[in-house]
Amino acid sequence: MWDGNGIADSSFRDPSDPQYLRYATYKLALLLYVSQKLNQTLPFSNQINQTIWNMQAYNGGIITNYLSTNIPLGVVNTETTALVVLADPAQTNQTTQTTTTTSSLMAPTWLVTISTYLETLIALAVILVILNLTLLVTLIRRRTRQASQPKAV
Repeated sequence: MWDGNGIADSSFRDPSDPQYLRYATYKLALLLYVSQKLNQTLPFSNQINQTIWNMQAYNGGIITNYLSTNIPLGVVNTETTALVVLADPAQTNQTTQTTTTTSSLMAPTWLVTISTYLETLIALAVILVILNLTLLVTLIRRRTRQASQPKAV
């Protein structure tokens, strides 16, 4: 199925299929992941790695499809990006069968880390706002009660 540019399967070759003549980036990631799990060497793994990184968008995500000329076609989506992260093309250099500790996924990893921190900060800010609103409502109720009670002479 590898044709020198990507996985040319039935959906790639079928003119009635919406994916006709479009390579799917996630299929490269799956091929890389499975070959790593089976401890198999792919003679074209460097080309797969290069193609995957050519599909990386400015925000760190991976674009879903591409043409035979390695022109990205599609959008960034979570599924494709997640599969690439699982396959981690930069971790395994299959031509030398060595594993490196550096990764070309630094931008997405940093992006995920920053996103996690931002989500936590936003959640804490929302909790603080809710607590402040609760306190404010409690104080308003107390003052309302105090104002409505007759004053002793």
